[in-house]
Amino acid sequence: MSIRNSVSSSRIGHALMAIPSPLESSRIWKIPALGIVEELFILGLALYLASVHGVWIGVLGAVITFVLVELFARRPSAGIFLLVIAYAALPRLDTALRTEDIVTLALVLAALRKSNRFTTPLDGVITLWIFSIGLSLAGGLFVGTIASPVSAALTALKLVEYLLAFYAAFILRPRLDVPLAIALLVLGGFGLFETFQGAARPFNSFPWPAESNHVGGVAVLVSAFAFGGIVGGGGKRTWLLLALAAALVLLTQSRIALVAFAFLALLQLPHRKTRPVAIVLLLLMAGSAFLAPVQHRIRESALEWKTYRSTRGKVAEGLPPEYSRTRNRFEMWGLLAEDYARFPVLGTGPGSRNRVVYENAYAMLACELGAVGTGAFFLLILSVFFALHRASRSGPDPGLAHGAAFATAVMLILGLTSISFFLAREAGLWWILVGAALSHKKSPPVTVIKEGVESPL
Repeated sequence: MSIRNSVSSSRIGHALMAIPSPLESSRIWKIPALGIVEELFILGLALYLASVHGVWIGVLGAVITFVLVELFARRPSAGIFLLVIAYAALPRLDTALRTEDIVTLALVLAALRKSNRFTTPLDGVITLWIFSIGLSLAGGLFVGTIASPVSAALTALKLVEYLLAFYAAFILRPRLDVPLAIALLVLGGFGLFETFQGAARPFNSFPWPAESNHVGGVAVLVSAFAFGGIVGGGGKRTWLLLALAAALVLLTQSRIALVAFAFLALLQLPHRKTRPVAIVLLLLMAGSAFLAPVQHRIRESALEWKTYRSTRGKVAEGLPPEYSRTRNRFEMWGLLAEDYARFPVLGTGPGSRNRVVYENAYAMLACELGAVGTGAFFLLILSVFFALHRASRSGPDPGLAHGAAFATAVMLILGLTSISFFLAREAGLWWILVGAALSHKKSPPVTVIKEGVESPL
C-alpha cells in the first residue's frame, strides 16, 4: 500500500513539474537589455526619492543604486547577501519603499547584462500564479473594487518582486547562514535595547513599527533553515543560528510565532538528528507560557474570542451586532467571509484593501484573488513541496531542501494570523530559501556582456 501511494505521489509530482508554461517564467529576469534601461530606472528612483524626501536624498539614492548595480554585476552573490539582510532585518524607507526594493532593482539591472538562460521546476505553476494575479487585477479595475489603481499595481508588482528573489537564489545558490546570522544579530540587538528601555513589547515602534509578529516570523523561518542544516549534518554555525533564532522568537512575544515554532519542533520528532533539541525547545516554549508578557498575550486572545462569541450570540437572537471598539480579528474575518461571497471568482483585486484588515493570508488570498488565485496559489505550494521532496533525495544539499520544506510548512501556519505569503519580511525570505534549495548547481557560471566583450564573473 505504501509503495502504491509512493508511486502515485511521484506521478503527481512529475505532472506538476511538467505543467507547460506559455511564457517562460525566467523571462521575467530577461528584460531586453536596451542601452538606456539602467539610466531610466535609476533616474526614476532618484525622482521619486527627491519628490518625497528632498533633492539630496534623491541624488544619494541614485548613487547607491548605481554602485550596487556595478557591485552585483561583478559579484552577484553580494546581491543575495544584501537581499537576505534587507528582507529579514532592515526597516522600510518610507510608506511605499523598502530597502529590498532598491537591492532587487540593482539585481535586476545587473541581470540585464547576463547572457545565460535557465529554467526551474516551478516555471509552469509560477506562470499560472502570475496570470491569476493579473486576471484579478484586471477584474478589480473593471468592476471598480480597486479604489487606487497605482496601489493595486504596486501590490501586484511586489508579488513579482518576491519571484525575482527566487530566481536570483536559484541561479546563484548562495550560502545563507552568514547573512541570516547578521540579520538575527541586528534584530536581537535592537529588541534587547527596546526591552531594557522598558518597552512593553519589542518591535512595536520606530523603526520597526507593529512588526513583532513579522520579526517573529523571520525567526521561525531561520529556525526552519537551521533545523534543515542539522538534518543535513550541519556544524556548529548551524546550531548557533538555531539558538539565536529561538531566542528571538521568545523576545518578540509573538503568539503566532510561538505556535509556528512549536509546530516546527514537532516536525523534527521523526528526524533522529534534530529530535533531542526539538524536545528541549518544546519544553522551553511551554515554560514560556508562564512568563507574564506571554500570559498577557494569551489573555488578549481569549478576550477577542469571548467578545466575538457574544456578538454572534446577539445576532442569533435577532439583535443588532455590537462590534468591538478595539481590533477583533474574529469579527473582521466574519465580515470578510460575507464580502468574499460577492466576488468569489476573481476577488476584488490585489491591493483593493489595506492589508491591516486581513491578518490572515488565506482571507487576503480569497478576498483579493478569488477562487482562481486561490487555486493557483495552492497548486504552487503543492508543487514547491514536491520539488523540495525531490531535491532532498537527489539535490546537492539535502539539508537545505529539508530546511526550505520546513519553512514552507511554517509559512502555512504563520498565515493563520498574518499575511505571511504577501508580507515582504517573511515572503521574500521564504522565496530565497526555496530558490536556493531547488538549485542543482553548486556554483552556476554567470556571464556578463559588457561593451561587446563576453567574460565570466
